[in-house]
Amino acid sequence: MSENKKLPQNRIAKLRKEKNLSQAQLAKETGLTRQAISLYEIGKREPKLETWVKLADFFNVPVPYLQGIAFKGFKFGSNDSFEQIAYDYGLLDNYAEFANNISEDKRKTISEAVILFKSTIIQLLEMDNRYKSDTYQEYLKSLIGVVYFLSVSINSDKIGNEKQRQKVMKCYIKGIEKFAEYVSKSSIADLVLDNKDGKDK
Repeated sequence: MSENKKLPQNRIAKLRKEKNLSQAQLAKETGLTRQAISLYEIGKREPKLETWVKLADFFNVPVPYLQGIAFKGFKFGSNDSFEQIAYDYGLLDNYAEFANNISEDKRKTISEAVILFKSTIIQLLEMDNRYKSDTYQEYLKSLIGVVYFLSVSINSDKIGNEKQRQKVMKCYIKGIEKFAEYVSKSSIADLVLDNKDGKDK
């Protein structure tokens, strides 16, 4: 690369200043040198991939955003992980205006739900690997099956109008509520609810 040719402006300096950190402080936090941080910020040196990842993790943003790539009006900066979820699932490219209008409460709810779903799947896979039991695989298949069924029901071409769609949703809500009530009164309630010790009998 010639000396006169600079790399696209990244957001390292912007995010560093938002955290009220000096270059030396950022270097200490990330295990880099102050000189390297300075060169990255002015575009005279390109970080290696592992350095981009390290910096992105520190600032809690996607690597492409840190690199200076424009995201069609989507605003980063929330303390929750909605931005990362939106980036992962293409909301930035296809639904930027829609995503920007989601309230903070809904952003938080969406983030928590997706993170919980991902962590549940990971735990099931880890438990299946550790205990070599078909039970965890069956639970995983059932969980994904329910989510798939709910998704299909929302997008089904057989639902002709909004009134029918809301009827389907109300049916699901009632079914889920009945299931939750059943579990709360069943013999496994002690194990899955917080209001009792959940000790083996």
